[in-house]
Amino acid sequence: MPRMPILSSVEREAFDSPPVFTSAQHKQYFDCPSPLRQMAASFRHPTHRLGLLLSAGYLKP
Repeated sequence: MPRMPILSSVEREAFDSPPVFTSAQHKQYFDCPSPLRQMAASFRHPTHRLGLLLSAGYLKP
């Protein structure tokens, strides 16, 4: 079955390319608060640390 064209090639390329952040936006979106870093450091397994940080970033308002 052929694919249904939902996005044009220009729209698809824009969707697949990473966003460009300013310095202020980078700090806003990727800053990790100290209490969260301390909580992650208390986990023994690196996978659990990463899971906590990813979940917190996903749920960040």
